[in-house]
Amino acid sequence: MIKAGNAHWLLHDVKNRGITAWLLSALLTAFYLVLYFTEWFTPPARAIGLDSKWTLYGLLYTLAVTAGGLWVIRKYRHNRYQIVRTSVVIFVQATFAFSIPPPAQVPPPTRVLLQLPVALEDGLPHAVLHLLPAAALHPL
Repeated sequence: MIKAGNAHWLLHDVKNRGITAWLLSALLTAFYLVLYFTEWFTPPARAIGLDSKWTLYGLLYTLAVTAGGLWVIRKYRHNRYQIVRTSVVIFVQATFAFSIPPPAQVPPPTRVLLQLPVALEDGLPHAVLHLLPAAALHPL
């Protein structure tokens, strides 16, 4: 929605906290909440041959960066610095998005807090021993 502003400038409400900006921010917030706390995006990701919802997110983000970058290149086509800068951002995003492997599955931590080959009672002063929980002194 565009409305006339001061001195007959046209103001777009996405840039000026209008209803479109609030709706867009609510939509993006809902998208990220669904992405982080549900598995709704996993079946579509698998359907198009991707490993997980995070790979799908990386693809969508890369497409958004590319579309925005092409818009910036078109807008600043007379400025060589902006063209090179934006091209580098697109290239790095596309390269890193698909060349860095996902983090390995980290096993959950065990209940043993300290595991040493010697008994802790032998190496710690008496003043420190009473500060440690019993589980730390006697691993399972």
